[in-house]
Amino acid sequence: MYQWDGELPEQEAQRLALRAVAYISCAIYDAAKSAGLPCQPSPIPNGRRPAWLIAGERVPISLTLSDVEVSQRACQMSVGPMMVALGALPGNVGLLARLAEGFRTRFGTIRV
Repeated sequence: MYQWDGELPEQEAQRLALRAVAYISCAIYDAAKSAGLPCQPSPIPNGRRPAWLIAGERVPISLTLSDVEVSQRACQMSVGPMMVALGALPGNVGLLARLAEGFRTRFGTIRV
């Protein structure tokens, strides 16, 4: 979850949240690299969002969900595996923990 300081008009808050979503969608690569995980673009995007193959996994990782709460001054985003086939999840569950640590290290605070 990312939150912003100060009050913003709803339209400006929505624009800020969309910029944060775009930023985090692309930042997955940098977070993976920061965590020491090999990463490459996936040939399968998540709609208009990029997806990434991390550490040899066959299931792409992408920004899977985003929601804006203007009254709370927050944008909640979820990064994780895309469901490309029933039952197909990353085999290495430690990968997601390392990716989360990469996000905390590189993107604990972002400026958009």
